[in-house]
Amino acid sequence: MPTDLLERLAGSCAALSLGEPLYVAVSGGVDSTVLAAGLRLLGLRPTVVYVHHGLRAAADDEAKVVGALAERLGLPFELIRLRLDPDPAGLSARARAARYAALDALPAGDIALGHQLDDQAETVLDRLARGAGARGLAAMRPRRGRFVRPLLFARRAELVAFAEAAGLPWIEDPSNRTRSRGALRHQVLPALELIRAGAAVGLARSAACLAEDDALLSALADPLFTDDGGLSRERLAAAPAPIQRRALLRLTESARGEGADELGARHLDAALGLDHPGAALILPGGYSLVMDDDTLRCLPPAPSPVEGAVFTWGLWRVEAEAPVLARSPEPGEQLGGQDLAERLRAAGVSRIFRRYHPVIERAGQRWVPGLTPSTTSLGVRVRCERPAGPSVPGGGPFEATI
Repeated sequence: MPTDLLERLAGSCAALSLGEPLYVAVSGGVDSTVLAAGLRLLGLRPTVVYVHHGLRAAADDEAKVVGALAERLGLPFELIRLRLDPDPAGLSARARAARYAALDALPAGDIALGHQLDDQAETVLDRLARGAGARGLAAMRPRRGRFVRPLLFARRAELVAFAEAAGLPWIEDPSNRTRSRGALRHQVLPALELIRAGAAVGLARSAACLAEDDALLSALADPLFTDDGGLSRERLAAAPAPIQRRALLRLTESARGEGADELGARHLDAALGLDHPGAALILPGGYSLVMDDDTLRCLPPAPSPVEGAVFTWGLWRVEAEAPVLARSPEPGEQLGGQDLAERLRAAGVSRIFRRYHPVIERAGQRWVPGLTPSTTSLGVRVRCERPAGPSVPGGGPFEATI
């Protein structure tokens, strides 16, 4: 890697406080390929990760190319296989969300992504065309949680030149020439560069400036949040519109995670109309904004039944001495001769959290955490806890023998 490029990468890694353990997500494209090589030249030993979406036969060959790159660099390699529904409706967004979720499930350590300056410029143009505000136009951040982008300073041409000089193989994704992003990359941005040289650099600089402004305005949204991570309806309604938008975006981004589509003006406007307990707004990806008494929360889709001994079910962590089943309460379900929904209400479980409250079953016996277990016991000890998370208060731990 040219000395100047490597020095800038070293400075970027230092600014991001990159250390080990570290992962680098490599798609096989030139950007992530060069990032993996650059990190290795800096003395780091990231694990190279390839995410196989299970949608294209060509991904098998791409995984082999990435595995061979890791071997050439002397780096460990991990292949993550996903099984996505190939339905074309919303496929790109679903694939992106699933990819980020799979990466986020890796053990502790930062995850380096290969986005570079031209990607940033394209993102600014795409969001400008969608009518984004300052937060959206700030585009990709160098760090968001454990996801880091050390190459946002570099032009694509620089990375291609390095890869060619180093003899690094890479794969051109055919989708890069299709859809709106392909048009921005191969038509719009080159046209802008002809009109004004350095347009991509200028767009990336605008994104960086807007990110600084957004960080300052976002800090002003802190008082709108409750102690357990939700948004106070009263404080939200009284805040100026720019602060309202930032509070809502922060709430949804923290719950939905990296990779989720940013909410548009239509969703933000509708969210401000949630003015009574139980009012809900379905968001892209199945998450919901729900009014819990006087607090707005962002919650995932209700989970399907899960069986196991140690597992996560929705918002809950379940640990049992033998396999048990966790499921949602059923409509009209009774427990001890009383309506289960009413018993949960009396136990302090608010309406919006009842469908997320586990019913634990084993061999016909039931236990609902926080409520009295059945008199018959099979001698299996179970522990359930709801860890506090973005917009979700902690619950439990509850323990019982069923």
